[in-house]
Amino acid sequence: MPSWFHSDDIILAELRRTGGGPRPALGIPGYDDLSELKRGGQGVVYLATQRSTKRQVAVKVLLEAVSSDAGRRRFEREVDLIASLNHPNIVQIFDSGTTPDGRPYYVMEYIDGAPLDDLIRLSGRLPSEAQPGPDANRERPFAPPRDESFSVPVSVRQPSAMLPVDGALHLYATICDAVHYAHQRGVIHRDLKPSNIRVDRGGAPHVLDFGLAKLTADSSAPGGVGDAGPARSPTGQQAMSITGQFMGSLPWASPEQAEGHVTRLDIRTDIYSLGVILFQLLTGRFPYDVTGPLRLVFDQIVHAIPDRPSKFRRELNDEIDTIVVKCLAKEPDRRYQSAGDLARDVRRFLAGEPIEAKRDSAWYTLRKAATRYKSAARVTAAFLALSILALIISLNYWKEARQQRDAARAAEDMAKAALATAKDEAERASEINKFLTATLVNADPFKTGRTLSVADFLKRASDDAGRRFEKRPRTEAQVRDTLAMSYWSLGMLEDAHREYDRAAAAMEPLRDKDTAEAYHLDGNRALLLSDLGRLDESERLQRALIERSRELFGQDSRENLTMRGNWATTLNSLNRHDEAETTLRGVLEACRRVYGEDDPNVSTYENNLATSLIAQARYDEADALVSDAIRARAASLGPTHPTTLIARGNLAQVRHGQGRLEESERLHREILTDVETALGATHPQMAEAASNFAVLLHEIGKLAEAEQLDRRAIDNYTAAVGPTHPDTLRVRNNLSGVLVSMKRFSEAASVLRDVAQGMEAVYGAEHNSTLRAQSNLALALDEDGQTDEAVRVSERALQTRRRLLGDTDGDTLISINNHGWLLLKTGRKPEALDYWTQAYAGAQRVFADNPATLAVFQNSFGYGLAQVGRFDEGEQQLLAAFASMNAAVGADSPRTLRVAQRLAEMYELWGKPEKAAEYRKLQGAAPETQPSK
Repeated sequence: MPSWFHSDDIILAELRRTGGGPRPALGIPGYDDLSELKRGGQGVVYLATQRSTKRQVAVKVLLEAVSSDAGRRRFEREVDLIASLNHPNIVQIFDSGTTPDGRPYYVMEYIDGAPLDDLIRLSGRLPSEAQPGPDANRERPFAPPRDESFSVPVSVRQPSAMLPVDGALHLYATICDAVHYAHQRGVIHRDLKPSNIRVDRGGAPHVLDFGLAKLTADSSAPGGVGDAGPARSPTGQQAMSITGQFMGSLPWASPEQAEGHVTRLDIRTDIYSLGVILFQLLTGRFPYDVTGPLRLVFDQIVHAIPDRPSKFRRELNDEIDTIVVKCLAKEPDRRYQSAGDLARDVRRFLAGEPIEAKRDSAWYTLRKAATRYKSAARVTAAFLALSILALIISLNYWKEARQQRDAARAAEDMAKAALATAKDEAERASEINKFLTATLVNADPFKTGRTLSVADFLKRASDDAGRRFEKRPRTEAQVRDTLAMSYWSLGMLEDAHREYDRAAAAMEPLRDKDTAEAYHLDGNRALLLSDLGRLDESERLQRALIERSRELFGQDSRENLTMRGNWATTLNSLNRHDEAETTLRGVLEACRRVYGEDDPNVSTYENNLATSLIAQARYDEADALVSDAIRARAASLGPTHPTTLIARGNLAQVRHGQGRLEESERLHREILTDVETALGATHPQMAEAASNFAVLLHEIGKLAEAEQLDRRAIDNYTAAVGPTHPDTLRVRNNLSGVLVSMKRFSEAASVLRDVAQGMEAVYGAEHNSTLRAQSNLALALDEDGQTDEAVRVSERALQTRRRLLGDTDGDTLISINNHGWLLLKTGRKPEALDYWTQAYAGAQRVFADNPATLAVFQNSFGYGLAQVGRFDEGEQQLLAAFASMNAAVGADSPRTLRVAQRLAEMYELWGKPEKAAEYRKLQGAAPETQPSK
């Protein structure tokens, strides 16, 4: 399920839109307390109190600027049209008249709620990969740690919260009902868009603003006149009835509107606009690009093939895609022919029935009938399918009539039970949707009297859920799952964990009856524990869930394979790479055997197995797997699909690890361009691509460009998820390493203090991300001349790592190596050598397959030997480190040049200036120290 809750600024800006404004100098007899609500190109809408009834109403007054005869006729026609429509989901008119200054107005019911576009805007854009949960394979792009201290952890994309799919579809079907009612009475809206639909406190939508509406030729509605000439739409855009001119609001316009073919506009024009709205409601974005020059936008509407919603939200399936694509057909004859047909197909989907848009084969209908009650137990569904099939066969084989009659009766009984389950789930989805919508509306600062932060908003929703659903534990658990996802998307991980604990408590009395639902909640909680750094807890829970999924769904079920894949990801985080690799190979084999080589999850498991091999520096094996994943995804989804781009990013990392740096740089540049073209410059995956590329640029010494990309990624992440989100903090950590390399030590230290505090607030004091930031802070403080404080910070982080991870963990070894350099700066040479001896011995075991990383430890060890006068031994180690680094990353790499610097210093200390000059010439102006990633 970005999210309703991207940032305080976004949500507060949207909530304020539902509040009042300054009072106008306007008086309308019979109405008091007028305050402006909305101003458009045609009129102004005021909130007022009707004196006779004391109820709040909305008053729309024609603007003076458009109060020409044509403008008045259009305004009066709008009054007549709305007055002719009596439907609970279309705004009602109570009164009309003329203001004292001669402008027409009408009075309509005030919908106390929020515009639909508020909900869409707060949903934002979805992440492009699978969301955490036991139903989604958790695929992560790999960003390998560097070898001296500024480590880049595997990039974790957090989930985001949106309106639940079922709830959004129930809301949408009601909107279609209202539009269909208007169509039946000869009224075509022609300006349907989210801002013209308002959702009340009970979660019910209301269609309004018929300023551009048109009567069909056979309409008998009052005031049956045609277009009244040029006028401006409520959005301020010129709307004309002359052929060749545009009428409507461009992003939601149909192709025939965009081409100005007014004579071709009919009810199917509104169907197209409804299709755009549905796409936005499900994904938070438009089906094609509607930004840029007007000519280009018009061309996109007329010619661009719309994206499928499932491209941006993995839980959406082919049937949803089919409904949306049918609405968005460029030719009106290929769309739904009425809003009623559209609403019926949406409700068929919600009930698990075959949709009309898919009535292509009898086998499809049979398959849907057999699986329509997808939430019932699998054994029930399977038996129901067999029963229905038996019933069909009985029509042809009369000799088996008795057996088939019994089977039909059994099927009917099971169908009734399954239907009751489906209805219960639909009611719960609707109830949850109404609850979330009402909570958003009730957070209006003009109603509460104070400004609410996002944290306040979520806490209020959590408190309300406990009261409202106290006697409906399953509904409470689902609400808390949604709230947990929202907290998770903001990086508020402890708050998310609290919601999962409350969800588990709500479900506890029902666990024997709702084992599948409890399993899914536990699966989400296990992934959250992993992100919290509580890896041992997460691993234990996932191991137990593997057994539960085997009992519930079967050994080779998708649920079991997914849980085993998630467990392997956690094992990798625990540095249990052998177990992770064995598990992923088993999952990949089972997926191929049971579901076929072409199953989309095959490429996911290939990619995840590759990340495990990358972590072990087995780049050639990873190369083959990633390349297979790219080929499969490019063939089925295209080369710029988000999941294809992730696999391509991992290939760039493989080339990096192989030392093929020029090729890695080329791949990163291509990915950056393709991500921006396919997903947009502000998409979270753009931030991820930029930050991963910056890691390589840092290593090859292109520091200015690395800084630029890191800052771009930080801006994107900050806008999407806030400044304290783990992704934002991770890239700020990377940026500090670039700043150190640029000798901007004070600036780097300042950034790292914030990062270390932020990581501790999110993860706790003992999480590896917190410890990594503290280690990096120590190095920056040292470079900034604050060596004593640097030693204290480094010592604390190192002791914690040793206690939690042991002396042979890779991160611990990096901390030991870095701490040795700090000790050397304080004159404690023998102690420094002791640390480097231990670090190099451990690195020979842990990093045996990664020569560049191993060379870093060997460089420190050799330099330490030279510092205590053991020059012959030191020379041997430093020359070997120089040769290894040169072979791994090239002679011009900053890492190779830093080893050359240590050789020059050793020869100077040894009294061999000619040798020192030889290496000084090579190393040039390489920085004295550089923490690594």
